[in-house]
Amino acid sequence: MTTLEELEAQKSKLEEEIKELKRQARRRTVHLPTEQEKAQEQEFNRQQLAGKTPMPLVPRVDLESLVGSEAYERTLTAEAIRDTYITTLRGITLKYKAPNRRALWQSAGQEYIEPDLLDFIDTIEPEETYFDIGASTGIFAIYAAARGINTVCFEPEVQNFNLLNFNSFLNNEQTNGKIKNFNLALSDTDGVDEMYIKKFEEAGHLKILGSPQARGESNEFTAEYRQSVLTLRLDTFMSIANLSLPTHLKIDIDGAEKKLLLGMGDLLANRTIRSICIEILDNDQSSLHSLDILKSHGFEITHKVRVQNYFGEHNYFLQRH
Repeated sequence: MTTLEELEAQKSKLEEEIKELKRQARRRTVHLPTEQEKAQEQEFNRQQLAGKTPMPLVPRVDLESLVGSEAYERTLTAEAIRDTYITTLRGITLKYKAPNRRALWQSAGQEYIEPDLLDFIDTIEPEETYFDIGASTGIFAIYAAARGINTVCFEPEVQNFNLLNFNSFLNNEQTNGKIKNFNLALSDTDGVDEMYIKKFEEAGHLKILGSPQARGESNEFTAEYRQSVLTLRLDTFMSIANLSLPTHLKIDIDGAEKKLLLGMGDLLANRTIRSICIEILDNDQSSLHSLDILKSHGFEITHKVRVQNYFGEHNYFLQRH
């Protein structure tokens, strides 16, 4: 009987043979000039005939010959965009980019991660305006937009923002222009701050604004990367953005909730916001103060749901009548 090791060796040998055949085929392929290259050649010849002395055209260099086949073939895999996952979420088919296992889990596991947030989104009527503050990779925001809700996302961290936009691109047909994404941190000041990123990866967590310290933790973590970010008060943002006032908010910003709320006093006083989902750490005074701010503006807690298996961390749902 053929062993697993022997089958793996046969597979590896076949893959190498296929790879070499593809390389030989690429070497035999004759490059046909693109329309742009033809136009450049024509313009060069025209200038010469007109008595001018244009700089010589930059010669075409075969990229594979320049960088080697291994590096060239890695780009072929990347450009194929094969790491996408298609899911059906509450009757809506969505597509997400899943470059790692964490992103794949998020793409497939919304009903396990925060079904209460999906329930909250389901209460929002189409054409209402939903602000997702701390949108991360957009797995919940895109669901909202696909339901016809005008969805505005705020995500300061660069890799998650990139994935948020890629996922928005993949779901263009489903969202039909209902989603807008902004790469900034909402806070209590207009300025510049730093985001401390424990692990520089797509779909990751522990990306904290202002200090390398997770909410509720006494010790700082070692950040792999520090990213400069633009901070704006939400009141400032609304004064310069041509957007409808939000009717519903989701807030999940890992300890920056109080600063966010202090920077949106005008908006809270306007009373257009009717419901809020906010993640709160029960033993963190700054986090709890956020609830007091919302209560002072007429919001009442309807219920709270524990966030996955994190004891002491809850999604609080508030309404204003």
